[in-house]
Amino acid sequence: YKSVGRGANLDLGLSPNRDGQLHAEDVASLERFGKILKNIFSENLAKKAKFTASNIRGNNAEKFGTQLLTDDDRYSYWATDDSEKTPELLLDFKKEIAFNVIRIRENIKLGQRIEKFSVEAFIGNRWQNIASGTSIGPNRLLKISQIIKTKKVRLRIEESPVCIAISDFGLFLEPEHPAKPEIIRKGDEVLIKTEKKASVYFTRNRKIPNEKSEKYIKPILLADGGMIRAAAVKKDK
Repeated sequence: YKSVGRGANLDLGLSPNRDGQLHAEDVASLERFGKILKNIFSENLAKKAKFTASNIRGNNAEKFGTQLLTDDDRYSYWATDDSEKTPELLLDFKKEIAFNVIRIRENIKLGQRIEKFSVEAFIGNRWQNIASGTSIGPNRLLKISQIIKTKKVRLRIEESPVCIAISDFGLFLEPEHPAKPEIIRKGDEVLIKTEKKASVYFTRNRKIPNEKSEKYIKPILLADGGMIRAAAVKKDK
């Protein structure tokens, strides 16, 4: 969200070990990270909406219409007339959706144009601001601290020196992740605390734990010392 989500590259900062290979734990972490990303961005909920724009350039919906916001083409775009620099975009859903990630992209071939914007959701019979920013550029991801449930979303362009050229608008749901387990040593025993809705798995051999590892049920006896590594897994309802 602070690199790719702000139009930059993600630097993983990985380096090979003495054998010239990436460490197995790094590979495992990347695999889990990749699964999380695929899960978050697998479904663009905005594709379920009916789009209404306050203005479409030259009334040419085929070339500049809102359907181009969800066609997965980075360079097709919704544009407005030269005089329309603060347009609005309304998304109307038949059924309530739940999301906490917003993605907006400009057609960067035409330059970065937008200088201020906000996103609102219709909640409790009124429009509420849920996110805002001062720039978009090639890619902007906004993570909302809570899950938004609504049937209507509105994008408002508040400042732009020229007409807008937005190539993408997306809404996504990032599942909640369980908090990192807390490992507590009491004498020869090791206790692991985590959220009530999460299950904890652990290893004694320094390997990264997963759902196939030993499940934590009661304090672990570690009289001869050693290392305990734990992972919390939240089950789907």
